[in-house]
Amino acid sequence: MNSTISIPPGIQIPEKTFTESGTISFTNKRPSTPLQPLVEVYLDSNNNIQVSTVFFIDAAITGLNENSFTIFQDYSISEIGEPRLQFFISYDAIETSTSNFRAYQISFQSLPTTFLNRDITTIQTFLWDIDPVSSRGTVTNVQS
Repeated sequence: MNSTISIPPGIQIPEKTFTESGTISFTNKRPSTPLQPLVEVYLDSNNNIQVSTVFFIDAAITGLNENSFTIFQDYSISEIGEPRLQFFISYDAIETSTSNFRAYQISFQSLPTTFLNRDITTIQTFLWDIDPVSSRGTVTNVQS
């Protein structure tokens, strides 16, 4: 029996801005585990949490577009008891060992939660392959 969770937890964020942002290369091949995403997050003047993330997928995989990626929002409590939002960028692509990556950028606003946005000081953002060997994430401080 396969007990792999293919759909990330949380609620789907329906609106996002998507752009392809070029390529990067490494000297040596990276293992098939995803690179962690680069994330900027801030609280805007209306107290909305705005997130912009750049993530990297094997450049040999073509045909990816805005509809290839879905964002899910969940929440957790951090190790020190503070509320934390979690975002999962979900996609389906073959995980390969490569040295060439295409960069994609997705920006979005968080959905309302039971927490006050000003009380959220960190978020976690994960790149989540729906047929994963693994996923990769990062913790980012919220800027105000």
